[in-house]
Amino acid sequence: MVAAAAEAVAADALDAAVERMEAKLPKAAAKGTAELPCVAERAATLSCYKAGGDVLQCGPVVDAFVACAARLR
Repeated sequence: MVAAAAEAVAADALDAAVERMEAKLPKAAAKGTAELPCVAERAATLSCYKAGGDVLQCGPVVDAFVACAARLR
């Protein structure tokens, strides 16, 4: 009997913790429909580096990726 009561209390605490965490997430992320941020900028950066040319030419692409990430903070 005591174990069942303890389990119910733990379940309630877990539910409350989940609700608090979901409240902190953007609504789209909570529904599982959020897209990852900066995907295009990341892909462009990786593509530039994989091209094998002078990596210094990737500066503007990297700057765009960094700016995108900074906007999310």
